[in-house]
Amino acid sequence: SEFSGHWEPLTTINGAKLKIFDATPLPARDPKGIAGKVGEVVVVDADSVTVACADGRIKLTRVQADGPKVGAGEWAASAKIEKGARFS
Repeated sequence: SEFSGHWEPLTTINGAKLKIFDATPLPARDPKGIAGKVGEVVVVDADSVTVACADGRIKLTRVQADGPKVGAGEWAASAKIEKGARFS
């Protein structure tokens, strides 16, 4: 299932605040398959950012930093977010 609109958690990464507007949970079938520490960016691609969670991963697709809402991949490129960065 996908979260959107009404679910707007606020988090920080590299000291910057970030609102998450659209995300898709990716539950792990096996905890060993999570491959990353909780809050760690494990994949950055053109349209999304995938973050390790306690029970799998979450794929962020639409976010808002200081400006308008944008695709998570676009935000990651402009904010220079790379694999290994950590949300807090």
